[in-house]
Formats: sequence, C-alpha cells, structure tokens
Amino acid sequence: MKLRDKILQSMDLEEELVAVPEWDCSILVRGMTGDKRSKLIQECVKVNSRTKQTKTDLDKMYPIMIIECSLDPETKERIFSDEDRGALSKKSAKALDRVFKKAAALSGLEDEIEEQEKNS
Repeated sequence: MKLRDKILQSMDLEEELVAVPEWDCSILVRGMTGDKRSKLIQECVKVNSRTKQTKTDLDKMYPIMIIECSLDPETKERIFSDEDRGALSKKSAKALDRVFKKAAALSGLEDEIEEQEKNS
C-alpha cells in the first residue's frame, strides 16, 4: 500500500468518552476534521485589520464545537443539531466547559482556546 493511500484511509479522528455527571451520562467526544475546524475558525475568529490581533468569539465557538463533536457512544451519531444551540446555552456551564475543552483538545485547538481565555 502506498503511503498516500495509507494516510487517506486511516481513521485518524481521536475520540474520547467523557463523563458528564450534570447530565447523568457519558458522551463520546470526537475531534473535528480539518475542513470543519477551518470553517469554525473562519466563523469564530476575527482579525483586527489595523492591529492584526485576533479575537475569538467563544460565545459562538462553544455551541458550534459542542454540537459538532458530541456523539452518542452507542450509535456514533451527533447528539445535537444546529437548532439546539439556544437550548444548549441554557445548560450547566461546567458541563458545557468540560465537553468543549475536550473537543478543543481533540481538534488541536487547546492552545488557542487557553490563550483567548487568558486575554478575556
């Protein structure tokens, strides 16, 4: 098998079962694909044209990542739809934070999120 084929056929999205005691369940959190992550960054990260500094809209990023990365452990299907954004924002901040941070870590966004939280 060619290296290219090996890479393209690999199942490389990391997953982790996350206990969410506030919801009395565990959910499967999966990292984002490259194209989903790029779309998320395009939607949630703005660059100041004068200073060239970036600002991440975490209020927007949280629900998008949670909706995209939260899967039913049995079926591996998304638990939430885009229409659940408003309802999710009313759930426990601690639970949302736990799921979001795991999704960010599995998607390679952990450092960026930590930096934004420090600057907030």
